[in-house]
Amino acid sequence: MRKIYISLLATLMMSSYAVAGKPVEASAQIADVTYLDPIPGSTEEVDSDDNGGFYLGASYSTLGIDIEGLDYIYLNDYGDSSSVMGQAGYKFNPYISIEGRYWSGENSFDAWGLYAKPSIPLGDLFSMYGIIGYGNAGIDMSEVDGEGHYNILDESTLQWGLGLSVSFSENFALFADYVEIYNDQLDIVDWSLDTINIGATVTF
Repeated sequence: MRKIYISLLATLMMSSYAVAGKPVEASAQIADVTYLDPIPGSTEEVDSDDNGGFYLGASYSTLGIDIEGLDYIYLNDYGDSSSVMGQAGYKFNPYISIEGRYWSGENSFDAWGLYAKPSIPLGDLFSMYGIIGYGNAGIDMSEVDGEGHYNILDESTLQWGLGLSVSFSENFALFADYVEIYNDQLDIVDWSLDTINIGATVTF
């Protein structure tokens, strides 16, 4: 009877050891899976190129002159006039740039401005932007009878504008914008000068 008891006890111990051995083996396998190294190249890298840099541009511009008052009323006869504009700037990223512009045109008109230029990309091709800053506008005009010249406008003020650009590559774009150069009262005359500009920029 004692031999039978010992045999049964030995059998139970061997069975328990065999059963107990499987969880240990499974745990080792789970541990192996848990600590596997990641597969090389399985993560994607984010492209951080912001297409920034220095840029130069030029445009053909039309200058609108609107004057209300008794003095210099004859200037309204000139209507819109033509000018050219050059610009240089630095693009920090697709959303912000700084820019300088200079205009020179008919009727001895010239103007300049320094601007902040926030932009909103509209897909891969188009971008809408605004400009706001400080600048100067000047007109040196002949008198009505043609005797001599004198400055009838030489004022500095806040300037602003809105525009749209179309990018054909990372380096070349066309643009069209509106800029209010001067809008204020001088003596008893209300002046309003604005430009519409159509041109191109090259980024380096």
